[in-house]
Amino acid sequence: MKRFLTAIFILGAAILYVQGAASAQVLVVGTKGPACSNPAYATIQSAIDAAAAGATIRVCAGIYPEQLTITKSLTIHGDSGAWVQPVGMTANVSTLPEPTSAVINVANAADVNIEGLIIDGSKNGIGECAPYLVGVLYQNSSGELDHNAIRDMKLSAALNGCQSGDGVDVISTGTPTTVTISNNSIHGYQKNGVTVNQAGTTAYVRRNVIKGQGRTYGAAENGVQIGYGAQGQIINNIVTNHQFIPCTGPDTCGAASTGILIFESNGVLVEQNTLEMNQLSVYVQGNNASVTQNSVVNTVDLDGISLIGNSNTASQNRVIHSDQANIVIDGNNNEATDNEVMEAPIGIWKVTGSSGTVISANRYFATVVEVQDPAANRNVHVQPRQ
Repeated sequence: MKRFLTAIFILGAAILYVQGAASAQVLVVGTKGPACSNPAYATIQSAIDAAAAGATIRVCAGIYPEQLTITKSLTIHGDSGAWVQPVGMTANVSTLPEPTSAVINVANAADVNIEGLIIDGSKNGIGECAPYLVGVLYQNSSGELDHNAIRDMKLSAALNGCQSGDGVDVISTGTPTTVTISNNSIHGYQKNGVTVNQAGTTAYVRRNVIKGQGRTYGAAENGVQIGYGAQGQIINNIVTNHQFIPCTGPDTCGAASTGILIFESNGVLVEQNTLEMNQLSVYVQGNNASVTQNSVVNTVDLDGISLIGNSNTASQNRVIHSDQANIVIDGNNNEATDNEVMEAPIGIWKVTGSSGTVISANRYFATVVEVQDPAANRNVHVQPRQ
C-alpha cells in the first residue's frame, strides 16, 4: 500500500511538472528566418508589454533600435548577435534626482534577468549633459545581468566633461534592491562601468571584464563604485584602464580615476580581482571593508590599495609597481597583513595619527622604503558618481 501511494505521488508530481513546463510563456522576437522560426513580435518592447509575469522573451539575432522599460518579472534571453542599439535616446526615467536616459530601464520589478544581449549606446544622440546616459538601470528591482556586452555609454567628444555615461546602475530609492552582475563585458563608458548607490541597495559584481577608456579628460572614470550606504561584493573581476589626465600625482589631483571605489559604504568585500593600469586601483573610503587576494598591477600616478577609514583589512594581495605607494592606510584599527609588496617608492604608507594599525607578515621586494609614517595626508580626491 505504501509503495502504491508513493507511485501515485511521483506520478502526480510529474504531471504537475509537465503542466508547469508546458504553460511557461516563451515569446520570440525577431525577423523570421532559419535561425528564428515563427517570431511573434518585431520589437522587444512589444513582447515585454504582452508578456505575463515570469515569461521568457527570446530575442533573435538582429539590431533593435529601441529603449526598453521592464516593470514585471521576466527573463530576456538574447541569441548570439541580439543587439539593442537605440537611435536618438530620450529621457525615460523621471524618478531619480536627475532625468535619466537608459537603454534598458528595470523599475519596481522582482526577478528580472537579462542575458546574452549586446547593449550599445553609440547612437544615443544626446546633445547636452542631461539626461544622464545609462546602459542598464535597475531601480527598486532585483534580478541578474549575465553574459551581456554593455558598451559605448558616452556622449560626443565635445561633451566629455559631462558627468554622464554609466554601463550599469543599481539604486534603491525606497525598496530593497538586490542585483547580481556577472560575466559581462563592460567598456566605452564615460563615467562609471558599474555604479551601486544608496542604502537598501546590494549588488554582487562577479567575473566581469570592466575596461575604462584609458587616459581621458573630462569625467574621471571609475570601474566599479559601491557608495552612499550601498552594500555588496566585488569578486573575481578584471578592471583596467581608468586614468584621469589632469591628475599626475598626489599634489595635482583635484580628481582621480579609480578601478574599484568604495565611497561612504561599509562592510564591502573586494576579493580575487585583477586590477591593472588604474590611477587608484582600489580606493576604500569607508569602514569594515575586506580587500583580499587581489592582483593589483601597474598603478599609474597614485596608489595601489588605499584604506581610508576604520577597521578595514588588506590581506593576501599581490601589489606590484605603483607609482606612489602600494598600500596606504589612513584611519584607526586598519590591518595590512600577508601581502606581497613589490616595486614602489613606498611599500606601505601609514598616515600619522592613525591608531591601532597592524602591519605584519608582509613580503617586500624591490621597494625603496618598506613602511613610511608620513607627517600629513596627501591631497588626493576621488570623483564618485552621485
